[in-house]
Amino acid sequence: MWFKPGERVSALITADAEGSWAFHCHLLYHMDAGMFRVVKVA
Repeated sequence: MWFKPGERVSALITADAEGSWAFHCHLLYHMDAGMFRVVKVA
């Protein structure tokens, strides 16, 4: 499954560890291009 740039995606997950977690690709040029987000679990 492929997503278009800027497209929103929703997922139902069970989070068991509070804090701020990096959600990213491990290709550094993707991170430089803005493909990096922080997921906050409260």
